[in-house]
Amino acid sequence: MSSIYDTTQLLNLHAVKEALHWHNQKFINAEQLAAIKSKYQCKLYHPNLAIRILIFVASWMAISGASGLFFLLFNELSKPGYGVLLVIIGAGILFFVQRVLIYQNNHFRSGVVEACAYCALGSIVGGIGMITDGNEHLVLLTGVVVCAYMSYRFLDLLCHIVGMLTFAGFIFYEGFQAGGIFRHIIPFMIIVCFSVTYFLASHLRKRDYLSLWSDNLKLTEIISLLLIYAGGNYLVVRECSIELLDMTLAPGEDIPFAFIFYALTAGIPLLLIYRGTKLGRIMLIRLGVVALVLSVSTFRYYYSIASPEVVLTLGGVAVLSVTAWLFNILKVKRGVFTRDKLLSKQWISPEASAFAISQTMGGNVQKTDETFKGGGGSFGGGGASGDY
Repeated sequence: MSSIYDTTQLLNLHAVKEALHWHNQKFINAEQLAAIKSKYQCKLYHPNLAIRILIFVASWMAISGASGLFFLLFNELSKPGYGVLLVIIGAGILFFVQRVLIYQNNHFRSGVVEACAYCALGSIVGGIGMITDGNEHLVLLTGVVVCAYMSYRFLDLLCHIVGMLTFAGFIFYEGFQAGGIFRHIIPFMIIVCFSVTYFLASHLRKRDYLSLWSDNLKLTEIISLLLIYAGGNYLVVRECSIELLDMTLAPGEDIPFAFIFYALTAGIPLLLIYRGTKLGRIMLIRLGVVALVLSVSTFRYYYSIASPEVVLTLGGVAVLSVTAWLFNILKVKRGVFTRDKLLSKQWISPEASAFAISQTMGGNVQKTDETFKGGGGSFGGGGASGDY
């Protein structure tokens, strides 16, 4: 089982989008862009973002109205009966999306696909909740499974985000319900689980046959890193311990394993910045900078070393110093990473143009002159027969 979309059409759509980006950067000219569009023809219906939002809202309103009228016909069903009906409706919507919208009308992230898919997701999860009388274990697990299906088959990024957050909630809830020592190691469970998820996603992104899911895998990396940081952040752990575990801390008292969370709060941002600089991953650097700001805010919340004006000034100096340092060391290309936008450099345009021409118009392929034909020989004139 793979994506429900035609792989060739998706790759063609991606090629056209990249060509448009090249054209906007003056990387290729209009004739080359037209040639690329001609070669990589795509029949998928994929409107721009504004149109997709309008179609999504209209579709959602239409589905809501139709659902309300439909449920009026079954207003005497019991709660489990409504649950079964919701699951059937959700499965029917997914079948409609796949057969009618995608297979017959070639919709891809058109707005109506998302509206139907999210309605199906809500119907199935809500139906399971009614059937099981609100069993949190099954509801969370169903949410994870359905979101994973939407992400894998429909390439839906929002469902992918919701699925990962639901999975984190499932881990938290199971550890909380288990009680005892499991409640105290929930942060470590989150860190270990999503560390494995991050490195697995990083490994899978290198596989060419998974290129269709590259955006999903990139999101997996980002959300995993954010959850790892949240699981190790001192403020998050301390406040959750007080609110959810009914922990009472006397003045001067600290949470268990506090030194570990101090180290994680300070070390994770620096590790992200270092790893991003070394591997050439701008995503890691950006996440590291955001985490660094949150870490400074965390320590500032619990420990006041100076007035707010002094702290803000020193923080600004530190951020500017780190920025200047990164800007300087990335002046030259390190691996695949540099501070320059090479795509907009005019000095590489001739090479890029030649590549675009070779890919779209045949490049340096020489056309044979068919006006001359050998007068004899069975090998195109290479060997004469009896007469010339």
